[in-house]
Order: sequence, then structure tokens, then C-alpha cells
Amino acid sequence: MQSNKKMLMQEVDYLIIGQGLAGTWLSYYLLKEEKTLRVVDNFQENSASNIASGVVNPITGRKLVKSWQIDSLLPFAKSAYQELENKLNSQFWYDKKIVWHIQDNALLNDFMGRSAMAGYEKYIGNIDRKTDLKGFKASLAYAEIEEAAQVNTKKLIACYRKFLVENDLLIAEKIDYKGLEITENDISWRDIKAKKIIFCEGHKMLENPFFNYLPLTPVKGETLVIEAENLKLNEKMSKGKRFIVPWQKENQYWLGSSYIRNYKNELPTENERNTLIADLESMINVPYKMVSHQAGIRPTNLHRKPFLGFHPKHKNIGIFNGLGTKGVSLSPFYAQHFAECLIKQKTLQNEVNIEKYKHLY
Repeated sequence: MQSNKKMLMQEVDYLIIGQGLAGTWLSYYLLKEEKTLRVVDNFQENSASNIASGVVNPITGRKLVKSWQIDSLLPFAKSAYQELENKLNSQFWYDKKIVWHIQDNALLNDFMGRSAMAGYEKYIGNIDRKTDLKGFKASLAYAEIEEAAQVNTKKLIACYRKFLVENDLLIAEKIDYKGLEITENDISWRDIKAKKIIFCEGHKMLENPFFNYLPLTPVKGETLVIEAENLKLNEKMSKGKRFIVPWQKENQYWLGSSYIRNYKNELPTENERNTLIADLESMINVPYKMVSHQAGIRPTNLHRKPFLGFHPKHKNIGIFNGLGTKGVSLSPFYAQHFAECLIKQKTLQNEVNIEKYKHLY
């Protein structure tokens, strides 16, 4: 019986667990290097990758600083998404400016100061008293953020999943940790034997017995989708109390997102819905209709850097996680980086290498 079982085993180089942005991009770069793999993913409609706005914003935070490594991440991400668009024959990346609504003189002064600093001139564009957006309540001034973009992450995940299915690379199930058989040289699960297994599970990492020691601090985000015929963004995105960005259909807009660290479950709440509505109505002055209210959990951590690397004891068990709110821009670059480390034995960047956390194990 043992010999028959071995004969029936499918042997691959990698098992990738999860098909959010991390699992999608990592499997893509491994396949480009002609590695064999299977992706195991139990699809969830409300996953962070599926309900995210997909906004790529080079200027963030109250201090209006450049996003971490944005000078290198941004051009790489744009090129990578366009490459994947060509492969899947569909568009995901859309160049769109962000119009930042400035409500007070303090923020206006901050923008003026930042725009004069070296390295910021290509990201902070016009600062004006007027805007071409329609349907919004007046603000003191408006700053345009250049080099921004929106990625249709839901469409990307769906198109790539279709590619995986068509090539018999997807196992549409939830991984059973107890069913993993680990040896020094390989990992077996059901009828698959892999040289390495890489977990890309997002916030579900908290349930993973191999990596639940890592300091993941997931954040719940709730979002609204509205329909407003008289709201016009003119191929731009709006940033005020919340982001308002174009959504899947004409006259539909995504509003969000909230940042809830203490939450009881993954369901949307009436309290947060009311808060989002109040923020929406403080920004726009046109009629709207509610389309949907969703919630999802982002895999964030206090260090705001991705988790890449291997288990302290099992060197054939790896992780690519912790992308947080910047997953759209971080995932292509660090997926390729991890793939090169896996295949070409390159050294992981210290800033993302989980080796620093081994004392927590």
C-alpha cells in the first residue's frame, strides 16, 4: 500500500496557501521561473483583497510623508500589473490622481511645505482653491497627489483564479494544518508532496500553528458602496475624512475605510455604518443610494513591514504576509524578492525577514 500511495503522489516544488494579493503574486513569479506548484485557497467574498479600494497613494499619514520605499515600489508595481494584464488579457491598473480636500490652514501649510521639499515634487502637484470634482462640499483648498493609481483587486483575484483553475493549479479548499506531514526534505498534504510550503493567508495567520507567534495586529475595515449620479470624480480619487473612489459600475463609488483594532467578528456593524454615512454626508452635497456595506480584516502589524522568511525549526515552511494597507504596492515587489530568495538563494532584506522575531517563538 505504501508503494502505491507514493506512486500516486503529485510532486511539486511549492504549495502556496492563500490566493490574496500575496499568494497571487508569489505564485506568478514562481511560475515565471518554471517552478511547479499548487495554490490552496478557500475563497472568501469579504477577504481584504476582494473589498479593498485598490488605492495606491504615495503620500500618506498626518505628516504627509512618502510611503515606505515608494520611489522603487511604485514603478515596479505599475510595470508588474501591466505585465499581468497582458498575460490575463484584462486591465487592473488605472493611473488616477488623488484630490486631497484641505479643510484648514494648518494642513494647507503642511502641504505647501512638503511640496517644496526635495523628493516630493513629483508626488505633490497643484495646490489650488478650486477643483473640477462635482458634488462635493467646498473645502479651503485642494491638493493633487500625482503618481497615484487604483488597482481593481477584486477583478485581478478573479482573473488569476480563473487562470489557476484552467491550468489545474488550484485546490479550492481550506488547508488542514494537522494533515501536513513534515520531513526534513519535503512537506506532504493529501496526495501532494512539495519541497516547500509558503503560507500567504492574510489575517488567518493567527490560526496557523507555525506562525502565530509573529506580531500580527490585524485591523478590521468597513466600507460602503454608494450610487450617486451627480457625483463626478472625473477619473480622479477623493481624499477627505474618507477616500471616495470610483467603483465597479458607472455612478458607483467606494467609501472607506475604517480602522478597528478591537473587533468581535468579521461582520459589518450598524455603528460603523452610521459613522461612515456621517462622514460621507460631511463630504458630498448630492443625493446617493446605498448599494452595500462590507467588512474585511487587513493583515497589519505595528512595524508596517511585510513578513517574509522561514519557520525557526522547519526551513521548508515559509511565510509571505503582513502586507497591511499597502498590499497593492508592496505585493509585486516583495513577491519577486521572495521568489528570487527561494530559487536563487538570494538574501532576504533585513527589514522584512522574520528572523528578527525568532525570540518570540
